[in-house]
Amino acid sequence: MVIIPDSFCNFAAKIRKNFEKQAMKVEIVGHSVPKSILQAYEKYLRLERNYSRNTLENYLLDLQKLVNYMDDEGIDFREITLTQLDVFAGTMR
Repeated sequence: MVIIPDSFCNFAAKIRKNFEKQAMKVEIVGHSVPKSILQAYEKYLRLERNYSRNTLENYLLDLQKLVNYMDDEGIDFREITLTQLDVFAGTMR
């Protein structure tokens, strides 16, 4: 079972608000999530949360699986729903 940490949900909400306020030129990873957001989240986990290397790697592996799922399903990160996240979590069991 994959647990999407609250820290990412909160982080994503802040990024989404900023993204909507300003036109950001970003590199896209796949079709669903800007690379800059993934890099910023990794930096946040490493510097602000001070997670161990193993924890960081596992969070990022799970996040990459989520990005791949969104790409496969054609879901934009700004529009993903809780139902879609539940379906994704179900595929990880």
